[in-house]
Amino acid sequence: MTDAYSPLADHTLGVQMNLGRVASIVIAIVAVVGVFVEIPIVSDYAFWIMAGAYLVWGGVHYDGKKNEGRRVSDQLS
Repeated sequence: MTDAYSPLADHTLGVQMNLGRVASIVIAIVAVVGVFVEIPIVSDYAFWIMAGAYLVWGGVHYDGKKNEGRRVSDQLS
């Protein structure tokens, strides 16, 4: 049972990742809404705000490792 995954072990990292995910989704939703509804500053730069949301999303999911030539089963272990 010692090899089982424990969500409590990565609690701090999990909170940070969830915060980043939520932040990027909120930023993306604001950018999309800004296209259809006039929101000062946001409506003028909706594309760039969406690009920023994508960069936040990518930053949250970047683990610093290259996955070249690795199988999914190798990544899970």
